[in-house]
Amino acid sequence: MSIFPVRANEVRYIKLGERGEWEARCRAEGIIRFGFDSADADSIAMCREGRWDDMTAAWHAAAKSKSSGSTSANEVRRFWTDPGDILWITFVGEDLCWGFLEPGEPQPYAPNDPKDSSTFRRVRGGWRSVDANDGRLGKSNLPGYVTKVVGYRGTACSVEGWQRLIERINGVVSADSEKVVAARAALKDAIVPLIQRLNSGDMEVLVDMMFSRAGWRRIGRIGGNQRDKDLDLEMPLTGETAVVQIKTQTGADEIADYVQRKAEMLSYKRMFFCFHTLKGRKQPIVDPGVTLMDAAGIADRVVELGLVDWVINRAY
Repeated sequence: MSIFPVRANEVRYIKLGERGEWEARCRAEGIIRFGFDSADADSIAMCREGRWDDMTAAWHAAAKSKSSGSTSANEVRRFWTDPGDILWITFVGEDLCWGFLEPGEPQPYAPNDPKDSSTFRRVRGGWRSVDANDGRLGKSNLPGYVTKVVGYRGTACSVEGWQRLIERINGVVSADSEKVVAARAALKDAIVPLIQRLNSGDMEVLVDMMFSRAGWRRIGRIGGNQRDKDLDLEMPLTGETAVVQIKTQTGADEIADYVQRKAEMLSYKRMFFCFHTLKGRKQPIVDPGVTLMDAAGIADRVVELGLVDWVINRAY
């Protein structure tokens, strides 16, 4: 049975160990490991018997301040009594990991180690780091109200805007976002016929700008009478080299011939064949080192790389 759609009464962030020292093991074992001397015999007895006032008093006595003692006692109580309807989140490396706890009381994590006073509870089905659409959830694609919890100095805290986070995990797209996605798709579709109006010179310039904005550096001249290539490229950060052939119109035979010639050009790791109009049917390419980029593919890059106005002006 699928866990989606996710429903929760609360979302809480938890830090797994000091400076995240327990993160990797907790993810691998599918658990939340919890400190606060929660494996101490007196602590376990108070939790089992529901003596929360005694727990709070004990932490007041041990803590430097009354407020920090109350915070610690409350964290122990939440972890102990969670029936499985709190969505717990944490970050392991760059990944957001989320899950619900299985029923049952915490167990000592290392009962044979007198120096360890932590407990653990299992995460139902293990930690997950993708949404309902199997999209990765990470620091790079989550909003600041989620990622800012990494800076929390305590062990656990509530998550601001947690209802929106649950929508994100469930793959729900807001109405405003849907409008933007639809508008972007419509823009890409509208750009295709404009790209197909470009002559060979403008196509060469467009593809050159496209690769340049994507981080590639041209190391030779563009176009001309070169038989096998229109662009020589290098990726400065990796030293990877690539060759680009640019056509306005092409067909399956010409593409096949170009792919065949790749075997003779051993100095290049990557090859790109860019065109805007195809005669006949496109044949599948089995060589992973060759990338075909038609008008639709170029339109994607034009929108992403901010070249829309340039195309409009050239195809006016």
